[in-house]
Amino acid sequence: MSVPEHSLPCGHIICTDCLTGYGHVRGHSIIEITECPLHTQDNDSPPWPQWHVPIIPPGAGIRVLTLDGGGVRGIVELEILRLLQDAVGGIPIQDFFDLIVGTSAGGIIALGLGVKNWSLAECTKTFEDLCAQSFTLRKGMKIKGISSIVQLHFGGMYETRPLEDALQEAFGTGEYFFGGKRSAEGSHHSAKVAVTSTTAAGVRATVLANYNRVSDESTPKLYSFQRSESEMGEFKIWEAARATSAAPTYYKSFIHEGSRHEYLDGGLFHNNPVNIADSERKLLWPKQAHKEPDILLSIGSGYCTTSIPSASVLPEGARNDAVKNLKALKKIAVGHIDSSLNAQNAWLEYTKVHNISNATSFRFRRLNLQLQKEPPKLDDVSKLQMLKENVAQNFRDPHVDISEIAKQLIATSFFFELDRKTQSTHGSKHKFTVIGTIRCRFTPDSDQTQALGEYFQQVTHDQEELLKFIVEEVYNETANQNTVRTRPYPY
Repeated sequence: MSVPEHSLPCGHIICTDCLTGYGHVRGHSIIEITECPLHTQDNDSPPWPQWHVPIIPPGAGIRVLTLDGGGVRGIVELEILRLLQDAVGGIPIQDFFDLIVGTSAGGIIALGLGVKNWSLAECTKTFEDLCAQSFTLRKGMKIKGISSIVQLHFGGMYETRPLEDALQEAFGTGEYFFGGKRSAEGSHHSAKVAVTSTTAAGVRATVLANYNRVSDESTPKLYSFQRSESEMGEFKIWEAARATSAAPTYYKSFIHEGSRHEYLDGGLFHNNPVNIADSERKLLWPKQAHKEPDILLSIGSGYCTTSIPSASVLPEGARNDAVKNLKALKKIAVGHIDSSLNAQNAWLEYTKVHNISNATSFRFRRLNLQLQKEPPKLDDVSKLQMLKENVAQNFRDPHVDISEIAKQLIATSFFFELDRKTQSTHGSKHKFTVIGTIRCRFTPDSDQTQALGEYFQQVTHDQEELLKFIVEEVYNETANQNTVRTRPYPY
């Protein structure tokens, strides 16, 4: 009677107990399942692709990636990810994360990397193609005095049909974000992916995800978690992309056909989804909720310190007169979504509220492009190349932050597996002997493991130093006991 969490290619969803009972462990962090326990011999089971489900091994930490909104400025995030991927020896960057959370453009990137498992090059090309196809002005928008009427009447300055056609071409029209039948295309194990959106009814932040989890009844909810009791109410992948990027005044809101609910851009509340990601990782892995993640990496889409932050910052739960009126909200929301500083300030606020100390700050990292002048508007497609060049200039090789984070990502691929612990007493003192093994989260026969070996060879050759692990004793105040774990430190 556990929570159904894992979606199978046949469309059934099973709990972790059934997954481990009917599946086979490959390596230390993947379970391969070759049949559905809900299909009997009398049923016609659909063709079954090789199906891998990632798990978090005991002793391993949680790795989280968040991607800001920003329209065409999403190319900044893709370029930063490319630099990181090059620095880790070309291993697909999404393979270093257990949870990826994105908003708007960042949400589209999260869907491509984490759900469709596109290569970073493929994701970048698709994103650029989407930008080229998605901004088709409505008739009358170039006529002075008429444009505001057109925009008000249709709910946005751009046609939604070209945007939706582009999203359907990129993500397909039949594959569900969670549940539903899958093809062999989805056989590669994927990260848990969530995108933010905003429900028009009640104007509330909401999360769409490719996973299920227990509900959180104990704390005030900053957002709702969208999960339907039927397949009809679930989102297709392209619909999730549309719901997270429905920027008011740019596009009309998105009506989800299955549920008939109306959705707006996720940037209204969480243009930087770091708070969503932090909350979700604790709900997904409650046993590790009191621990810091191995790494929480937040990537922005560019900002300028001389910019004036939007005065229309929308706090969670805000219910003033403007927010109560959806039309008024749409008028002020664009300033919040377009402001590059709001996302950057959200990160600073997150680190302040969570009282991140110097001792643990290396686990919470932010990469963003600082510009000398106001960043391009989210629909300024002509600035794509300029933004790519700015990333290259600002993150010149070797860049300290890129290099350190890359080493840290490599380190998070390893964990300490406890084999046994013995205790002896000498007078009033207790002595513990801990024996275990340092293991890798990649499977032994995978392309990632081969690339990792080549990375180690290159690093030791270039830097003429031995790689080393740090195993440290950590005191757990909550449990009033000491534990031992490997430390994902950039060495």
